Amino acid sequence: MNKSRGPIIVAVIATVLILGVAGWVFSVHFITGLMAKGHQDKDEDVYAKYQAIESAALPEVLGEAKEETDTDETKEEADKLTESEEESEGNEGLTPSANRKEVDTSDFYAISMGNYSYQLPQKVSDFLEDGWTFMGDDKPSDTLSGDQQTIFFFYTPESSYGHITVSIKNFSLNEQQLKDCYVVVIEAEERQVEDMGLTTVCDGNIVMGSSTVADVKSKYGEPDETNGESTYYYYGQENHELDSLEEYVEFDFSDEGIVNSITVKNVMKPDGIEDGEVNTEAPEYLGRYEAPAELGDDLFSGNFMVSKVIHNLPCPLQTFTDNKWKYDYDEDTVIGAGQGALIILTKGELVIYATVGNFDDKACLLKNTMVTDIDFHTFDVKMEFPGGLSTDTTKDEFEAYLKEHNITNYDYDESRDSYFLPYDQSETERRLFESGMTFVFSDGKIFEVTMKNYGWLAD
Repeated sequence: MNKSRGPIIVAVIATVLILGVAGWVFSVHFITGLMAKGHQDKDEDVYAKYQAIESAALPEVLGEAKEETDTDETKEEADKLTESEEESEGNEGLTPSANRKEVDTSDFYAISMGNYSYQLPQKVSDFLEDGWTFMGDDKPSDTLSGDQQTIFFFYTPESSYGHITVSIKNFSLNEQQLKDCYVVVIEAEERQVEDMGLTTVCDGNIVMGSSTVADVKSKYGEPDETNGESTYYYYGQENHELDSLEEYVEFDFSDEGIVNSITVKNVMKPDGIEDGEVNTEAPEYLGRYEAPAELGDDLFSGNFMVSKVIHNLPCPLQTFTDNKWKYDYDEDTVIGAGQGALIILTKGELVIYATVGNFDDKACLLKNTMVTDIDFHTFDVKMEFPGGLSTDTTKDEFEAYLKEHNITNYDYDESRDSYFLPYDQSETERRLFESGMTFVFSDGKIFEVTMKNYGWLAD
């Protein structure tokens, strides 16, 4: 294990946390992955759709979310954790208040709620020490993937019903427990924090529940953006529009023009936080891949043949590079733990769009990732599939194949003239981002194919 000095792929988070193969739990994350240069003129739709790859955090290797506790939780009223349960969930060893960085309540990213003041980003452990608790089944020992950001709810220290909405970010490239991550967004609504006392920003000059639109303008000036008359946004201390996704303060007003909700957001990485160690060796699970000896007859095996080589999805990226496929990033490129990215694989004139993922709890090199998705156009590449199907198969032949093999578990989209076939043919209930194959037809011929499979990774 050592630190890589190569480039780091930073996920642009809009939101999706995936916590398991069976009934995956999604938060609010999407990432803009790696976008290799070139080939944009081939098909703008395909290129554009990969601007937001579906998984910011990949399945946790791949089934259950990790639970690093030996105790069975028994929740009290309204699921609030008791003091003893908090201790069992890893609250021991938190930074003492006396050693916490002093909060500057005049800072743009500071907010005070009753006797507690925070300056974002702020350690989750500071909130836990103050008596805030996770709502529901979330625990301090739960983990976030590298560079992942996810929404949670905190019960207030004063009650089992009042709460705030927070977004927690892992600034490391490696997996981290929630208690070791940072709160980067706080959304406080008046009716949910009334038990706390006064909620204020701007060094106490703006008070939720009493300050008016005029009061806000007197301290912050004209808003950088509005949503009608009910919401004002202020972007960063220098009012740079480009800061709007990363840094802002939001005020929501009642019909009477009184502040009734305040959101503070700052996801800029604090000074002094290191990216974490990068595993430069191939993760152990890559060695479990077994290359198929033949294409076979099982369409749902994940097998495919391209350029005379048979692969089984999912497969190590190295199975492509060993067969002279190339991508536009060097081998020192780093992929965070649990993160995925898009690369464009080329071999001469052949082009495949591939989604790769790091299923380890440590950051790794791009060359040591797994390919879980491929997408290609038949004018870019030719492939063969089990059962005698290929990119030259016509729509009539494809439909005849489905009928002959009694395949009825599929979805047909008339508007796209496409068939989606789940790899798990026993599963009839569709899930978001489900593993399967999509065949898109145009003029009676296969035009585009998408394959997604987590397969043996789930074991």
